Amino acid sequence: MRDRLSTVVAVERKLAPRVARVASRSKRAYARSRGYGFVELLAESRDDFLETHCPELRGEAERAFSKTTPVKACGVWAALRDSCEAVLWTDADSIIVDGRLGVDELLGDREAAFFLETTGVSGDCGTADEFAAQVDAGAFVLKSGSWAEVLLRQQLALSIFDNAFLEHSPCSTRGLDPLNPNWDQCHYAGKTEQCTLGCLYRTQPQLLERTRTVQRHHNGRM
Repeated sequence: MRDRLSTVVAVERKLAPRVARVASRSKRAYARSRGYGFVELLAESRDDFLETHCPELRGEAERAFSKTTPVKACGVWAALRDSCEAVLWTDADSIIVDGRLGVDELLGDREAAFFLETTGVSGDCGTADEFAAQVDAGAFVLKSGSWAEVLLRQQLALSIFDNAFLEHSPCSTRGLDPLNPNWDQCHYAGKTEQCTLGCLYRTQPQLLERTRTVQRHHNGRM
């Protein structure tokens, strides 16, 4: 299987380029050690990024309130479209410190793998509520195919809603995490992808059957 590692190092070159460059080294090293390709997608602005890498999604992305969902959807879409069999997405400031797990091990026989901010759930996702409350969208793996395409398009569709709407909607995760009952994934200002991703899994719990979860270390490390 020819897996490729995809990451958007910096959407806007002026956004923390030093941090992105430092983090990029760990990803390049990981890809090299596993025999994967490394895809680096850059642009001067979000609009330029969308136009350059996924013009076919531009119409949906332009309606988005979320500042980050269109970029992530576009980056993964572009990599999968360009013959990648699987894509490991990481945020620009994420650092890989443990390269012992490959994409195959992360995915298993599933279509997706997501990292959770918890030590209580690993392998299978537990309940949809647990997934929604603990998922971290800073890194994830998607396998090429119609399942991933549908998931990305559904997230783009939900990206039109702002934080205030989501916090007062059934997508809110407030009260779902017993260790942090006041936490709400929908509260990140301008960033709604964790909220809407969890919402998709809560409204379509059958998605859990095609998803694996992995414990994620804090501070952007995996």
